[in-house]
Amino acid sequence: MDNLLLIFICLSGGALLRNLRILPDNTYVGLNAYVINIALPSLSIYFISNLNFDISLLFPASVAWILVFISWIFFALVGKIFNWPDKLIGCLILTTGFANTSFLGFPIIEAFYGEEGLEKALIVDQVGSFMALSTLGLFIAQKYSHSTKSKTNIFKRLITFPPFIAFCIAILINFSGFSLHWTIAEAFHKIGITLVPVALVSVGIQWRINRQSVYIPFLIIGSIAKLIVFPIIIFIAYYFLGAYGITAKVSIMEAAMPSMITASILAINHNLKKDLANLMVGVGLVLSSIILPLWYYFLEWIF
Repeated sequence: MDNLLLIFICLSGGALLRNLRILPDNTYVGLNAYVINIALPSLSIYFISNLNFDISLLFPASVAWILVFISWIFFALVGKIFNWPDKLIGCLILTTGFANTSFLGFPIIEAFYGEEGLEKALIVDQVGSFMALSTLGLFIAQKYSHSTKSKTNIFKRLITFPPFIAFCIAILINFSGFSLHWTIAEAFHKIGITLVPVALVSVGIQWRINRQSVYIPFLIIGSIAKLIVFPIIIFIAYYFLGAYGITAKVSIMEAAMPSMITASILAINHNLKKDLANLMVGVGLVLSSIILPLWYYFLEWIF
């Protein structure tokens, strides 16, 4: 409940700041830069450096990677058939391929499945979503934004991307057996937990629902794909692969979460249809309050 209240306060607070014209129009640019270059790397170092890697991570960890590949294949094909611009395709891939597995996912999973479910959700987020966004997410953003034509330049941007650097550092710390001093770890944690509220305020500042918007059809397509179609594909795949019990339930529920806020900011920072990216986050948060309970009861019935 606390997290849901924070979502409302930050989104509405951002919208209020915009309407009162207290902040410059481009304030969101600075907020987004903070989220991508400071808060996200800090969170990555804090969590991944302490993660225990073993075979039990397979099903929950792979769901995030499978989801982004499903989204990439689907929208690349559909976009080619209907001759959609690359920036539109890239926006839809990022906002449907990455789910809000942590900030929204953690409290919802804990409410439905308790602490055991939360442990699985942590794996989905840290080994799956976090790693995928820092690597594959950046590659997709670079590819569809055409900000650099050269593959060498794309690779250079990847290896100099702060979240990716932080991810590599965290992996090295993890496998070296070295532990960060608790004061350093706590500093990274305190910076990292600012990610969601700052990102939500940024979304609130930019969020406008224009019923005449040219993006409404794509918002509908993206929302249906993100909240219903892609999770169904994950469900079918995991069912036939033999996943069962709470591992299967949590993995599928996390796949059904609305768009990841940080992925939408990554899209915005690469000029991939800013208005649509913000709509996917804001509308997805509202729709998920109806759709996620339906997914829960369906999975309880199946598993």
